[in-house]
Amino acid sequence: METKNKYFRYRGKRRIIYLQERHCGYLLKDCLGTTDEQIALIRRREIHIAVERGEYKSWKKTFEVAIDESFPAMVAGKAASTRKSYRVSVYNHLVPWFTGVRLSDIGRAEMSEYKTMREDQGIGEVGMKRELWLLCCLVRRYGRELMPLREAYRHPHRPVDHFPEEAEVLSICGAISNIMYRAVALTSAYSGIRRGDVLQLRWAAIDFASGFIRFRQQKTGRWIRSPLHPKLIDAINLMPRGLGNVRVFPGATGPGLEYHWQKAKQAVDLKWVRFHDLRHFYLSFLSNAGVHPLQLKDLGGHTSIKSTERYVHSSDQSLKDAVQVFVPKPYPNQETESLEG
Repeated sequence: METKNKYFRYRGKRRIIYLQERHCGYLLKDCLGTTDEQIALIRRREIHIAVERGEYKSWKKTFEVAIDESFPAMVAGKAASTRKSYRVSVYNHLVPWFTGVRLSDIGRAEMSEYKTMREDQGIGEVGMKRELWLLCCLVRRYGRELMPLREAYRHPHRPVDHFPEEAEVLSICGAISNIMYRAVALTSAYSGIRRGDVLQLRWAAIDFASGFIRFRQQKTGRWIRSPLHPKLIDAINLMPRGLGNVRVFPGATGPGLEYHWQKAKQAVDLKWVRFHDLRHFYLSFLSNAGVHPLQLKDLGGHTSIKSTERYVHSSDQSLKDAVQVFVPKPYPNQETESLEG
């Protein structure tokens, strides 16, 4: 093994240059990936700068190694559905693209290139933001601050600005021929409970004495209370009471629900209504009836009022009622005088 510099080592038939020295207390043993000594000197200086800035750890780590080390901590305390979506984003998309890339080589240009590639594949704004956030989060864990991109998204998120009225909800539910899936839809419509939680709902969660359904949400892991009322009780009572702590809708599955929902909404020509719109209907109906936003937040099981705002849509009548404050109302004595006159 030939040595031309005290800190360089030349290995293999191609005489690839390796760095071997101590700097600021660190033992540096890195492949410089070149046979040119001048380039090696430049890369040696880059390593020294990374050590002096406290970034050597990230300079050395490749993306896939860093993910394997850090992913469990990144998803710690997250709900099961969040952990699943993070895992898909990281291992199905980020890792294949950045495998072999050192964290120190990931900058805004690399983020922009990745964003372009994913948007070519058709990813929307919400998914793109999640993946870029995870990328920035990983780099930050290794001592570097990577600011998010400020570029516009090619497929922007379009929030729902229309929700079904109660007559439309009942029309679709009435067209569901299967009693169990009809009960699932009505329960979701009059409780606002998400599809996955409704399908897994158990009789032990329904307390008729206190008038509440108590359960832990799959999405957030939070316990919430959904009040029972006559329409919700009628929906639940479509199913016979099971023995023990069994599911309220035994045998109901996501694909089965989707099949019956699609068939029913096509039968009544309401193809635009998604099953998740039943949750929009529930919270919007209560909002238009004057329920306070903080109560809506608790009923929806949201962690912030900002999440609740996405589900609240004003009806035409509620907007007309709101501007009635401009119409002057007569004082009581004026009404009396007019009656006497």
